[in-house]
Amino acid sequence: MTEAHWYGWETLLVDGASLGVVVGGFWLRPPHQDWSVVSIVGIGGLVLGAPVVHWAHGRAGVGFASLGLRVGLPALGILLAAAIPCSGSECSEQMLGLLLGVSLIPAPIVLDSAWLAREQQTAGAAHSARSVLSLVPFVNAAGGRRMLGVSGRF
Repeated sequence: MTEAHWYGWETLLVDGASLGVVVGGFWLRPPHQDWSVVSIVGIGGLVLGAPVVHWAHGRAGVGFASLGLRVGLPALGILLAAAIPCSGSECSEQMLGLLLGVSLIPAPIVLDSAWLAREQQTAGAAHSARSVLSLVPFVNAAGGRRMLGVSGRF
């Protein structure tokens, strides 16, 4: 007998940590820079983190579907926003389109954890095959130096 096993909490943990790294990177960036290396690493985690979780569960096709959602939906939203014509000096329609396009960025996170992160396991294997994941975030804002990070074991 098989039963559905949901492991979406693992993808949500990875996505939450990646979002924290993106926000922390903007907080840590030098004043004269728009982006920091830390934020770029966080964006990489948002794109690749959940597919790696699927691949670790032995679900290669689902991992590539997750990767496609995470690249495709935000790109589609930004392309749709860019397709809105800008009239005159004020581009309020284009800004609204950009906001709508950027709003598609969280969609892959929700779809991934709710829909893709389900696998069929035999009744007894669901409890014995659980992966052990340990993440420890840390923040250090002492003095003039600020640090944000995540340490993990899986």
